[in-house]
Amino acid sequence: MKKLLHITSGEASERIFSRASIAALEEFGGLEIVENGIELTDRQRATRIRDYPVLLTGWGSAKAPACLAEDPGKLKYICNLTGSVTPFVPLELIEAGVRVTNWGDNNANEVAEGAMSLLLAKRKGMH
Repeated sequence: MKKLLHITSGEASERIFSRASIAALEEFGGLEIVENGIELTDRQRATRIRDYPVLLTGWGSAKAPACLAEDPGKLKYICNLTGSVTPFVPLELIEAGVRVTNWGDNNANEVAEGAMSLLLAKRKGMH
């Protein structure tokens, strides 16, 4: 049985899941990617999500339905892989106790290093 679910709005893209990352996730617990999830009703998406303990969201994901707050089924955790969770995870799910994390800061060290370099350059009067 697969443990991880990702529902795309349109067609799946390597922008979030490369072939290597899909292979690694398959070993971890199996990943199902449902394409064109935007064509499903909220009720249909909720039914699919309830069968999985983990929902992966990110660029191009279909939004998780707010009705999952009342009955999340097996869903215990939503892992957002890119940027803000707001477009993909309604506040009702967080308030209902579904754990949500945001891995959108994976490049935080690089961004901080770049910002520091710019600050130092400005301090030294570089243009």
